Amino acid sequence: MVYYMNENVAAELRTILESILAHIVDDATIVCEAGEGVMRADIRTGKPEVVIGREGQVLEAIQLLSRRMLSRKFSGEELPSIIVDTAGHMAEREEELIRMAEDLADRVNVTGRSVLLPPMNAWERKVIHTVIRDMENVETESEDGDDGRQVRIRRKLAAEGGAREDSTC
Repeated sequence: MVYYMNENVAAELRTILESILAHIVDDATIVCEAGEGVMRADIRTGKPEVVIGREGQVLEAIQLLSRRMLSRKFSGEELPSIIVDTAGHMAEREEELIRMAEDLADRVNVTGRSVLLPPMNAWERKVIHTVIRDMENVETESEDGDDGRQVRIRRKLAAEGGAREDSTC
């Protein structure tokens, strides 16, 4: 997979974030870092709680808006995943999701019963899918729920064609 020039994406992401953040805080500095298939933007401010918002909703909205604006700017180009963070909030949330996915996968292995997680945004679902993807006995699937997309963790079908338990918790 070939990604659009990281320097161009980083410069545009920085410009987008500076424009959005000018309406939220007056002391934001943005540091962009490119990794393999991912562009991380760290917002440094004396008021991270304002940028994060209640339950991370403001930061989530900033990230979504940034992605959409980049997609329009680089229309037709393959863009890296964009992660916007401040004060380590997204990194902490990612660790929380990883632990939850591992714990629930263990539970599914022990009980044989699938688990349906609460509605999550696309980034959170991707973290769950990525953690479970390489596990031997469990798999994930996204489902439409009344309040948004949800992830189900369940046992994989046995190689011999055995049945999986479809009960949910």
